[in-house]
Amino acid sequence: MFSLETERLRLRAVEAADVEELVRLHDDPLVARYMGVRDRAWYEWRIGASEEEWAERGHGFVVVLEAESGRFLGRTGLKHWPEFGETELGWVLRPEARAAAGSPPRRRGRCWAGASSASTSPT
Repeated sequence: MFSLETERLRLRAVEAADVEELVRLHDDPLVARYMGVRDRAWYEWRIGASEEEWAERGHGFVVVLEAESGRFLGRTGLKHWPEFGETELGWVLRPEARAAAGSPPRRRGRCWAGASSASTSPT
């Protein structure tokens, strides 16, 4: 299954054991405002759907962890929308991760190979 580690972050495919952290992520008022509240049942469904996406498309739902401590920072991943024929990159970060990301983005690192399947056509 997918895993990628940099100096500061570890990305890996979501697992059933991540449900509680994912639910807590949506307890954040800013996340809930824009993305809604997600309960345990929704995330259990979403993790199952992501496993199917990984098997069918080679990409899916990913958790973002601090490399050194393993602390949960958020989620990201590619989601295919068959009704639109497009693949979308999305992410949601915990407040402390959003604050750290406020610094200028780092341009170095590796590219996620699965991202090449994302739509690049202009809208």
